[in-house]
Formats: sequence, C-alpha cells, structure tokens
Amino acid sequence: MNPGFPFPAIIAIKIRKITGRFKEHGAVTPDSALPLETIGVSKHFLLSRLIRRGVIMEGSQDKYYLNEENLALFNRNRRTKAVIVLTLMIIAISIYLLLHMNH
Repeated sequence: MNPGFPFPAIIAIKIRKITGRFKEHGAVTPDSALPLETIGVSKHFLLSRLIRRGVIMEGSQDKYYLNEENLALFNRNRRTKAVIVLTLMIIAISIYLLLHMNH
C-alpha cells in the first residue's frame, strides 16, 4: 500500500467502480458471468489485480464475474492495512514530537 495520499483513495474509488459495474450487470456468479465488453470494463492493471486476488473470477469463454465473498475479504484486508499504516504513522510522529519537544 502506498502511504501517499490521495493515491490509495483514488485506487479504492476505481475498484468500487469496477466491482459496482459487475453488480449492476448481475455478473456475480459463474452462471451469470459476462464478457468484459458487456460489463463496460477494460482489462487494465486494476482489473488484473482483482483477478489475481480472486475478486473477479474468469468463467467460461472469456466471461467474468464478481466473487462477492472474496471482495468482502479483499476490502477487509485493505482496511486492516490502512489502519496499520495510519497507526504506525501516528506512533512515528508521536515519537518524533516527544524527542524534539525538549530541544
């Protein structure tokens, strides 16, 4: 995770947009899988990342669907990482301030 803001926020928005398109089109099971063109999603690095993570699954004949269970796990992991990074940043800033307040 890149600690620079707003990059992670932009990525999260784009991921929500991609997964939302699958939901809007009802492509949420292997039986309801659709071609990317029908869903209106192009193959780019974010989609590839979601495929690698099992959030977007490839069905038969180049059709794809959203695995909502894996999406929930993916989102939970992202939130956990964000909390850890934020906590570490707060600790680092607190230590810096404590060490430099006496000077």
